[in-house]
Amino acid sequence: MKLLVALMLFSATAQGAMQSLSFSLQEIESKPIELYSFSASEAGPSKGIAKKLYTMKKLERQRNYQSCYSVGQTLIGVSRGLDPWVRLRQLICATELLKTKGQSGPIQSVLDVLKKHHDWMSGNSYSSDLQKWYVRGRIEALKFFSKKDRTKVWQIYDDINANIDWLNNEQKADVYSVLGQTAFIQQELEKARIFYMRSLDLEDSATVRDRLSTIQAKLNIPVEKSSLTVRRNNKMLN
Repeated sequence: MKLLVALMLFSATAQGAMQSLSFSLQEIESKPIELYSFSASEAGPSKGIAKKLYTMKKLERQRNYQSCYSVGQTLIGVSRGLDPWVRLRQLICATELLKTKGQSGPIQSVLDVLKKHHDWMSGNSYSSDLQKWYVRGRIEALKFFSKKDRTKVWQIYDDINANIDWLNNEQKADVYSVLGQTAFIQQELEKARIFYMRSLDLEDSATVRDRLSTIQAKLNIPVEKSSLTVRRNNKMLN
């Protein structure tokens, strides 16, 4: 007889928000995953999918992001209904791998998968967390490649811009600042100016203001521009 297991897959937010997944398994431990503490001394489930799910989450908590991502690879395709949750955990771990280790392969791989499964990011219990981490992953990738391989920056921006409504104003300002700096390095001064103005229109930043002033001085353009001008220039880049 199949047993119903509620696997609580915790989001990595400060509030410790939780999302749950229910699915049927024939062989499981009697103790549901959500009742485990994931402490260093805790053994966890001893076999089956429950063991792998537990291990993946525990590795994430231990900040062993490489192993967390690798365990997730062994779970892909085990259950179609499970894949979104596994990809969420992988996305979190891959984002941290990019930030802490400079490993770009995992984040590119999981973001490509999620781009093909855009429907996962709306209308489901896990969609909010997937959407949030998808945005974070894209922004971290944008920042990384703006320093390592600028040929990829504009493609990443296209992916971000396709879901621009998912970003809050702070995230949008951050993205436009990175794009402004990238365009400046590529000596596309007018493009850089417009992106810096977009950024300032959403959030003030002394650094961005200084960069914008430098560009406007080079272009012999007055420093002050109205929000109307920003909005007009935005249309040129959409």
